[in-house]
Amino acid sequence: MRHLHLIINFIRVFKYLGLFQILRFYTLKKNKISQFKIRNYKNKFFLRGATSDSWVFDMNIIREEYKVFMPIESPKTILDAGANIGTASRFFSNQFPKAEIIAIEPDSENYEILIKNTEYNKNIQCLKGGLWSSDTNLSIVNDDEWKYAIRVKQDALEGEINAFSIPGIMKMQGWDFIDILKLDIEGSEVEILSKHSELWVEKIGMLIIELHPSLDEKCARVLFEAFSNKDFNLQWSGENLALIFKNQNN
Repeated sequence: MRHLHLIINFIRVFKYLGLFQILRFYTLKKNKISQFKIRNYKNKFFLRGATSDSWVFDMNIIREEYKVFMPIESPKTILDAGANIGTASRFFSNQFPKAEIIAIEPDSENYEILIKNTEYNKNIQCLKGGLWSSDTNLSIVNDDEWKYAIRVKQDALEGEINAFSIPGIMKMQGWDFIDILKLDIEGSEVEILSKHSELWVEKIGMLIIELHPSLDEKCARVLFEAFSNKDFNLQWSGENLALIFKNQNN
């Protein structure tokens, strides 16, 4: 069965990359950045070898794991928290070219590739920092972890990473509503959802979230507590859970 899945995935990737690119995709070299041109995407993608980049690219661009959640009506505002190298932001931009997209990423090396991957997407604005419950400073907990799993903690005195709150970003952008909020922030969702969430939960059209119970077992509980007074449809796909809220007046 495992071999069958590998064959199916190879065929899927081949469909998007073609023969010459797929050879490079499966032989990405350490300390080298490779470029890939994908059908239906105007500009190239940049991926690092010996990192989690190829896995994230496969999930967000090849498999299009967020596509099942996409609304019929075009969103105006999207916040991509835990943007990594920008593949989710690029997917959102490709689906909704008129939407304003904020991509926020705390890790410096990820952020450099995020900038390269979104350089020609004028509707994507990148923020170097992490999402938190308040505007403070953060530091990275696990520098030695895979690049898709970077975690942060509050470090108000010595932290070198800017923290942004959801209300702070909305004020900065002049937004009064976020149509799609994507949270893949490696356990920080507990901080976001359990503190001051009353300031923004009524201003969200859809929440797409990856929960991390292995990092904090409270994550599911605080999620549903934060939205306990709201009416929503629940969808699950892969590692992602979507709360699609009803009767919005945006």
